[in-house]
Amino acid sequence: MAPLPAHPDGDQVAPDPEPPALPEPLGPGVYVHVPFCHVRCPYCDFAVRPYDPAEAPVLVRAVAQELALRAPRSTWGSLYFGGGTPSRLSPQDFTALCAALDGALTFAPGHERSLEANPEDLTGDKLAAWRAAGVTRLSVGVQSFHDDELARLGRVHDARAAADGIQRAQAAGFDDLSVDLMYAFPGNDETRFAASLARAVALAPAHVSAYAYTAETGTPMGDAVRKGSVARPDEDKEAALFELARETLVAAGFRHYEISNFARMDRETRHHLQYWRRGDYLGLGPSAVSFLDGLRVRAPRGLLEWARALEQGDAPRGWVVDDARPHALFEAAFLGLRLDAGMRFADARGAAAEDIERWQAGGTRLAAEGFLAPTAGGFRVPHAERARTDAIVLRWRDAAEALGYTANT
Repeated sequence: MAPLPAHPDGDQVAPDPEPPALPEPLGPGVYVHVPFCHVRCPYCDFAVRPYDPAEAPVLVRAVAQELALRAPRSTWGSLYFGGGTPSRLSPQDFTALCAALDGALTFAPGHERSLEANPEDLTGDKLAAWRAAGVTRLSVGVQSFHDDELARLGRVHDARAAADGIQRAQAAGFDDLSVDLMYAFPGNDETRFAASLARAVALAPAHVSAYAYTAETGTPMGDAVRKGSVARPDEDKEAALFELARETLVAAGFRHYEISNFARMDRETRHHLQYWRRGDYLGLGPSAVSFLDGLRVRAPRGLLEWARALEQGDAPRGWVVDDARPHALFEAAFLGLRLDAGMRFADARGAAAEDIERWQAGGTRLAAEGFLAPTAGGFRVPHAERARTDAIVLRWRDAAEALGYTANT
């Protein structure tokens, strides 16, 4: 991202009203990584593999072993199945996976239980199994409502199948449903993205996620972009697409509560709020990350490597541990400022008091320049500046360093 310029001399930034508070968690979250996909999309660099029904019991058995070795005593406030494509699992395997989790963990009453799903998997038998297993929320990976864009992105479904699947899910009782879109990928422009946004709004979901495409090294599409053989929208066009999403969805009644996420009243994803608030969460499955008591732990990336380590009782000694405490303030700012309600210094657990004072002083300087706005517990990014949030975080870190803070990021 380009360096953040100062506001012109005399430029007065009108204050905007502080948004309402976001929900507080019912307890730490649980993430389960299901690594199976129908196909690997050309833009994806996640730890995924082609779905083999014979490997599903390996995943279920190893999650049960991981729970026995790693799960701390707690009451858990959310459960999120991600991947990969968790909806690839058969109803029987998904039911067995949930039984292992519910047998080992205590979940708070009324907790959010989310599942990432692709439109082609929204079939009657799977929807019924998900409901029976307590799933309350679906995050549907639509990406686009244009068939040629879906083909370019390597998606299996077409636009009609996406709409039909979402309507089936809603008819099955899933009223807490997210439509997930992508923008700024090769061939995408304002006209096309506007049409996808309109189709999404017309389906009346409770939530919309709109993520900017990232050209990941080692992926077919990402490498093609980096080599210049295909072009994606430049930074200015990407910013225009971001503004288009915000204007369209806010006008349709959604709250822009996080940089890439929009929700109807009280439909913010509780699980992801744990990430943005630096709350505790337990990650299960290959490549899954846990963040507990200030320590970040990542499991082995490969399904069979992860399962073998558990079979040998080697977890978490064989996992990669990152002591995140030195990064607490930067992480609290980087993650928290993604939220419209802003960051809270209380979420920078482990930070030294003198460093918090330096960040507070640096934040006050940026607030005087119009890049931040103070809140009761920290700072937030004003409405007009949210497209430049990442650059604002870096400028804030520089301001804190100028006051004597030593970053360790």
